[in-house]
Amino acid sequence: MKKDYYLIDYAKLFFAFCIVAIHTNLLANFNQNVSFWVTQLVFRVGVPFFFISSGFFLGQKLNNVDYDYQESKKIIFSYCKRLGVLLVVFEPVSVLFSAYTKINLGMRSFSIVIELLQEILFYPKGALWFIQACMVGALLFLFFLKKKTKIMSIFFVSAVMYCSALFCNSYSFLIEKNIVLSHFVDLYMDVFLSTRNGFFCGLFYLMLGILCVKLLKRMTKRQSLFFVCCFFSLYATELFFLKANGGYPSRDDFSLFIFLPCFAFFLVLLLLQFNRYSEKGSVYVRNLSTGVYLLHSPINFFVSRIVLKILKVDNEWVFVVVSVCAVIICVWSYKSNNKLSKYLR
Repeated sequence: MKKDYYLIDYAKLFFAFCIVAIHTNLLANFNQNVSFWVTQLVFRVGVPFFFISSGFFLGQKLNNVDYDYQESKKIIFSYCKRLGVLLVVFEPVSVLFSAYTKINLGMRSFSIVIELLQEILFYPKGALWFIQACMVGALLFLFFLKKKTKIMSIFFVSAVMYCSALFCNSYSFLIEKNIVLSHFVDLYMDVFLSTRNGFFCGLFYLMLGILCVKLLKRMTKRQSLFFVCCFFSLYATELFFLKANGGYPSRDDFSLFIFLPCFAFFLVLLLLQFNRYSEKGSVYVRNLSTGVYLLHSPINFFVSRIVLKILKVDNEWVFVVVSVCAVIICVWSYKSNNKLSKYLR
């Protein structure tokens, strides 16, 4: 039997639906303040949670080989290969949908090709940017490992890179009056589309996951809960400050913050401390969270154009239909054990 971190699996499923809620604009018809606070305090935690928990399980394997470069290389290449397959399978669908949208907007062919190349190389649509960021972050970690850089030094570098990304996102208002910096950020965004990528986010969140491995045995549940509460309060305060001082809406999508990674880090750490030994564990729930996360974007593309435009129903129903369809497809593929099932696990 192996150790089963069952609360992590259930939390991932919950946050998978939170991400569906963001992409289907679930709260679009709600009070603006309610929509803002629920989205930021609950839904936005999903992506950091996925990053850090993924980093933890990768970090466990790396820790078991004591971060030996040759052994770590095998582990990271295997990790990237598995994620790369998902990109190969789902990216063409994403590109087709994106191209269809741009054609309907009346864009010129050359502009469409350029923007599609930018999306493929720098910022894939939907859930795929997360997969690409995980791969790039892992390969960057391997690069530093080859240079025999200490773990905490890698973390420091990743934290600096993440903090610099804040000026292209939630803290972009701080550089608006600086013509040089503002122009540089605009140029970067025009080319690379976003700072939510492996360089600025992937490596940093991966390192947080690796730090979870190191801290798991040192922290008690009570200590973890204390820090969860502290950083949740600080994150809420940060949101209030940003909303009051012109940080919202931001230059990108208002998703990178100072205290959100800290809150997500200790939340993952707290849930990791609830575990059990099991032969099968909560594999089904874990697989379902992955499947819903990967399928919701293409399903949403169809549903939002049929349910929302033709039937003219509210966004709440789009969320329900997308979620139910994703779950049904996952359950069907797992039970029939078809070719699709291996990409939804």
